[in-house]
Amino acid sequence: FTLIQLLKIKKIINFNIIFIFIVIIFILSLFLSFLFQESKSSFFMTPFRMYEFIFGILAALIQFKNINNIIKEIFYILGIFFILLAIIFYNDEHLYPSYLALLPVFGAFLMIIFGEAKHSSKILNNPICIYIGKISYSLYLIHWPIFVLFGFIIIQNEMLKIFFILILSFSLAVFMHKFIEQPFRFNKETFLYKSFFKISIFIISLLCITSVSVIY
Repeated sequence: FTLIQLLKIKKIINFNIIFIFIVIIFILSLFLSFLFQESKSSFFMTPFRMYEFIFGILAALIQFKNINNIIKEIFYILGIFFILLAIIFYNDEHLYPSYLALLPVFGAFLMIIFGEAKHSSKILNNPICIYIGKISYSLYLIHWPIFVLFGFIIIQNEMLKIFFILILSFSLAVFMHKFIEQPFRFNKETFLYKSFFKISIFIISLLCITSVSVIY
């Protein structure tokens, strides 16, 4: 994406050519994702999920100016609808992400590019959702080790297990956001932040080691 932006700024390559290039990569990636949907590579390897990243690139490149608010409202709600469809109907029988990720990803894409919808955007434009967005990267990093760890912990009540995973994931995400992510981004050099940074690294390392030791 950085290369594409540089080429665009320097006017080395026409924007239409860049767009065609992106579309070709999108189609190839989606085709590979469909072709190898039963392979673990479709989850871990970038070529199989490149089409997901391309939606982010397009969201950064596409700008709708002077567009009617009614159109924004319609497409924003449509984006929510696509995401809800995936939440409701996708289950363990579906091979995910594979090409099936297209539905929720496209829904998120619509919500981003039509995020200025005057009324429907208020669904996510509230303090709780905004804060979850702020800690989302820390949450993304920490949720999987916790999920793996709890896979080896016997808890009969599945709902109780999910509850503990959510509580622990969000708690550690808040901690990581405040004492690791924020100090790292804004270069806080005080003794307090340095101390908490070390403590945070220790806790995360301990959690990862525990997960690995449980597996082996």
